[in-house]
Amino acid sequence: MIRFVIILPIIFVTWMLLVKIISDVKKANVDWTGVTTI
Repeated sequence: MIRFVIILPIIFVTWMLLVKIISDVKKANVDWTGVTTI
């Protein structure tokens, strides 16, 4: 049970980082497509 309590926050933090990175990449892709269309 102690391991679960330690692992859970790590998984949560990594998940939040992944979501942030994916959203940033999507924004970057939109910006890049806008630049290429111009």
